[in-house]
Amino acid sequence: MNEKEWCEGYNAFREKYPDCPIAEDIETLSLIMKREYAEAINQGTKTVEFRSFSPFYINKLYDKKVDEWIAAHPNNEDVKTAIKEMYVCALKHVHNLHFYNYNKSWTMDVECIENGVIMLCKEDVKMLQDEFNCHELDDDLKRLEALGVPEDERPLLFYFACGKVLDANFDGKPKKEEVVGFCGGEIYKVMDRIIENDDDTKILTFKVNKEMFDGIVNDQIGVFTKEITKRYLNTFFVLNEDGTVKEINGIPQLRPYDALQFTNKDDSYTCRINDAEVVYQDYESGEYKLYSKQDEDERGDITDYLIAYTLGDKI
Repeated sequence: MNEKEWCEGYNAFREKYPDCPIAEDIETLSLIMKREYAEAINQGTKTVEFRSFSPFYINKLYDKKVDEWIAAHPNNEDVKTAIKEMYVCALKHVHNLHFYNYNKSWTMDVECIENGVIMLCKEDVKMLQDEFNCHELDDDLKRLEALGVPEDERPLLFYFACGKVLDANFDGKPKKEEVVGFCGGEIYKVMDRIIENDDDTKILTFKVNKEMFDGIVNDQIGVFTKEITKRYLNTFFVLNEDGTVKEINGIPQLRPYDALQFTNKDDSYTCRINDAEVVYQDYESGEYKLYSKQDEDERGDITDYLIAYTLGDKI
């Protein structure tokens, strides 16, 4: 199908189904990234960024209104054709990417020239090679091919093709009042134990890497966050008898810890908890917002969110 034929098909579909919503664009998508990858993009040696096809990013990147409209027409052949030919698509178009590390000691803004979903298969990996000179997934594809993994069992990935670098600051350090403490949870391992010291203070212990440990000790990180997983629901929350998180007036009931202890090898640092909340990242602004302030009909599973501890004085 050439461009003219596609436009004619698109216009015909839209004329027949004027109530079909169009996915909203995302002007700027904020993504946490390792500095080495950002510098590679800045130098032009990395052309595509990837994210897992997980509930967290699905909620960010798919327009629920479009998904719901498609779901309301399950047996409509016109809609099936429209999906196949991309006349209707729930995936949001991203215009720009804002990369940063956990405390925003560096940031970089990049034009996003294309975003989509790929499978680790020959056709999609070849597209990345031909269109963007991207070979990051070549070895992964060879491994899956050698193992004989069927395509329907292979992982999906969101991809973001990087264009012109709009702004980059790898040298400046943020002012203390500008420090963003939210830092994601991928690099942390919860040590599932509670320590009760002599004054009956309830302490939750985390094992963190040295960079994170130093940032906490030097007051560069004011909020510590952790991705919520099913494994640690009982660590963070009071549960109902059926294993679900107990809520009162829409507020998840957190276990009442007084302090957090952070360890790195032989080093240890313990500080009080000033506040604790369940949060999510707004896909448009990149800001973190309270779970309790989100409309009930928009809430996902609790494991789509983060737990955020505001750090207090050292004890």
